[in-house]
Amino acid sequence: MSAVVWLNEALEDLKSIGDYIALENTNAAYNVLIRIKAAADNLLRHPEIGRPGRVFGTREMIMNDLPYILVYQITDKDIRILAVMHTARKWPQNFKRSR
Repeated sequence: MSAVVWLNEALEDLKSIGDYIALENTNAAYNVLIRIKAAADNLLRHPEIGRPGRVFGTREMIMNDLPYILVYQITDKDIRILAVMHTARKWPQNFKRSR
């Protein structure tokens, strides 16, 4: 695998997370986003670190000390970040997969 690819929906999730946290604390928002991105980058070295996902064909990496789960898919070419889900959100039946 050569890259971590963020799908549009996952990028929208990141923006929403950052915007929400920034309403109270911009530094905290920045730090949370940096931690999420670093965790995603770590998947290149350890793609199987996440558990099998609730949605077929996905994996889920629980973020330590953050209420978020990275939902991703391993392909022959890359690792695709499908979503960044808050642990309190209702889980979807599937994830859209657009770039």
